Amino acid sequence: MFRRWPIGTLYVVVFGVILASVVPHQVEAAPFEPGAATPETVVLLSGSKLTERRLAAFVEIQPGRFLAYSALRRACLKPAVRPDSLLLFFPDSQRCEQLTKADELGLPLLLHAVTGSRPPPDLKMRLLNQPFVTLAAALQAAPLRAPECTCPGNTAPDGMVGCQVQTRIAGARIAPIEYFASDADGDSLSGEFTHQRGIDPIQPGLPAPLASTCTANPGTLHCTIVGNAPDQAGDLQLMLAVSDGAAALSLVALVEVTAGGSGLIFIDSFETPVCP
Repeated sequence: MFRRWPIGTLYVVVFGVILASVVPHQVEAAPFEPGAATPETVVLLSGSKLTERRLAAFVEIQPGRFLAYSALRRACLKPAVRPDSLLLFFPDSQRCEQLTKADELGLPLLLHAVTGSRPPPDLKMRLLNQPFVTLAAALQAAPLRAPECTCPGNTAPDGMVGCQVQTRIAGARIAPIEYFASDADGDSLSGEFTHQRGIDPIQPGLPAPLASTCTANPGTLHCTIVGNAPDQAGDLQLMLAVSDGAAALSLVALVEVTAGGSGLIFIDSFETPVCP
């Protein structure tokens, strides 16, 4: 026997049916989350705008961005489209989708999921007064980055040479040559000796019978050359390359080795006193 339901119960049943038809579409139209999907620009229009053919040949869907009406019509005008149909056109992919009644119920959520931004509350009112409504894709926020490390600039080592120029007879004992270097940053310093006779190629180390000793402390380096002048006469450059690991400093001492007698060294035509 037919049983008549109370009015209140009937409302609950009807609401449950509508909710069941809407829920699946709400799941598909989940709010946009950064990294979930790339937001897209969409154009919302009604079927009447296609069937009435009242749009211009080119429509400006965004400031400075035009779309051929023929492309819009070709993508969206399908046999199932009626004047009261709501359509979503995607300019980037040139595709068009017709919304179902269930889609229309969850339209704000659907547009939010696609564009990444919330649609205006008067969306349908705008659609009545305009041929279409463009919803621009939200700008994706750049990922948060830790501040870049800014390291202080390196200061190159500085130094000087004691007894920079001297003249010695071949085989005679030279005056000790001292190299002093320091680093303002306190970096550890290392030194490497090379030598050059006249315009010959530079050679590693020191020529025999000269020898060196070095003492290194944090931020300082002290090296000393002692011994007898080599037997070969000529100009001899004794070079120390000092490095703090990033920058280098070159310290040079000059020994003029003569075959016999003693005298002064002339540099740029000026007489330069020799070391004792």
